[in-house]
Amino acid sequence: MENFCFLIVAAFFFLVFLFIFLFFILKGEKEKEEGTLILKVSEKFNKFLEDILAQELKRTLLVARGSILEKQRKFEKQYEKVTEELERLMKRREERIEKMLQKIQKELTEAAKRKIEKMASKIEKDYSKMLEESEKNLEREIAEYKKRKLEEIDRKIFSLLEKVAKRILGKTIDLSTHEKLVIEILEKSKKEMGF
Repeated sequence: MENFCFLIVAAFFFLVFLFIFLFFILKGEKEKEEGTLILKVSEKFNKFLEDILAQELKRTLLVARGSILEKQRKFEKQYEKVTEELERLMKRREERIEKMLQKIQKELTEAAKRKIEKMASKIEKDYSKMLEESEKNLEREIAEYKKRKLEEIDRKIFSLLEKVAKRILGKTIDLSTHEKLVIEILEKSKKEMGF
């Protein structure tokens, strides 16, 4: 780096010297035209200076070119390092994002599972409650049906007993008298049988 700076400074001073030299040459030509006598530089010296200038310029350009190429190689190496580091960072970030997505997916799955289980539990409770209500309704309907049928059977039995009593006794008795007779007979029967 120091060599490069030195070469740049040297090239700058060389170019300044060249411009000053050319300025005096051109000034001398102008004054010659005006008739003023100026110290002339010989053609050989002029050629010598041009050759030195050309060689210095080539050498400075070669050094600058080498320095630029070296800087370019360093930049390319740094670029490769930075690119590799970016690739590693991107890969780590992708892995973290993948892990986050898996975690979110797992959480969503578990939340959905809990929600489904909760819904299933509620449905089961509602179904159980509905079954209990259905059983109660069915039991009530059966009890009502049984009651109606027993009443119907009682009416038929009383009607039959009335007909039997009428045939046996030859007369019709009212329902309350009939019930008393039946109850008395049933109680006697219970005592006889040991109930």
